Amino acid sequence: MEGRSALGKLRDRAFSVSVDSDQLRVADRIAGTPSEKPTTLTISVVQSRWDQDISTNTARAKLQIARAADLGAQVVVFPEAHLTTYDYPYAKSLTAAEIEKALRAVEETCSQHNVYAITGTLQYRSDREKLLNMAHVIAPTGQVVHEYAKIHLGGSVELASCRRGQKISLFEIYGVPSSVIICRDGRHPDLTSLITMAGAEVIYQISNNCDTIEKSWWKDQAGRSSQPLSPRTANFHVCSNAVGFNRAGDQLTLVGQPYFVI
Repeated sequence: MEGRSALGKLRDRAFSVSVDSDQLRVADRIAGTPSEKPTTLTISVVQSRWDQDISTNTARAKLQIARAADLGAQVVVFPEAHLTTYDYPYAKSLTAAEIEKALRAVEETCSQHNVYAITGTLQYRSDREKLLNMAHVIAPTGQVVHEYAKIHLGGSVELASCRRGQKISLFEIYGVPSSVIICRDGRHPDLTSLITMAGAEVIYQISNNCDTIEKSWWKDQAGRSSQPLSPRTANFHVCSNAVGFNRAGDQLTLVGQPYFVI
């Protein structure tokens, strides 16, 4: 893990943990690409700033995937809306072609380094007037094999800008039944219990736990960051989170460091 200095100088970070797959139940294939189940599943989580443009985020994603793969990672997990950023005014200005180009670059990098990646975007789908907050699971084949749209929206800006997803997430990575949720989804035990009952044994939560500077400080003091799911769902929980300010400097991601619960 890279060292951290002043808040404004925080750099992208990645760390990893190995999970003994003997503890993971073998299940029927749900989605993804055929592959032999490994004895361990090594996951790397990236923490990144969210005040950059899509080109910078794409370049950093490629770098972090390469670095994580060199360290032995098989899955690389990025924060919520990492490619487009969670900054809604900026994300709304992006074209579908720009977002597609960024996703293709990440797909190619996953193929080059033989790893999975879970990343996120804010984007319009089906000519709708509102955005979807999307998670994309990219396989070592260089293909998006699973997508999920955030169900539980949070905050006035997101509620005004996005429409809710309508499906739960269930897929496999190297034979391990998995699910992805996005930020506020993790505060709803009905959703996490449902995907656990459906067979998910690893839950990937991509987050950007941001708010105004005052509210971020209050959340930090009150402990209202992302909460571990594993004690109540009896599975593995991997949480990513962004860090720093938005482009305007009036929103701050302060609380909720990335973590693993096993």
